[in-house]
Amino acid sequence: MPKRRDHPYIRTTWLPRLLTGESNCEWAIWFKAHYQGWAKLPSDFNQAVWLARQIFDRMPASQYATCTSPADIDQDRRKIV
Repeated sequence: MPKRRDHPYIRTTWLPRLLTGESNCEWAIWFKAHYQGWAKLPSDFNQAVWLARQIFDRMPASQYATCTSPADIDQDRRKIV
């Protein structure tokens, strides 16, 4: 259970993500500043797989092809060149 801090505490490493727009959750920084001792859940999130699925799902079927053998890959390389 998180324990309330006596005085707010902010680490400088928390701010760049918020200032650059990489993270837009101001509440998370506020919570970290005012509470301590929270337990982080283990993360098994694979960002690379998630991103590939997002791109694949949004791409029309006419823009991608599946390769089943190395010969298919070689043929695709010849088309590009």
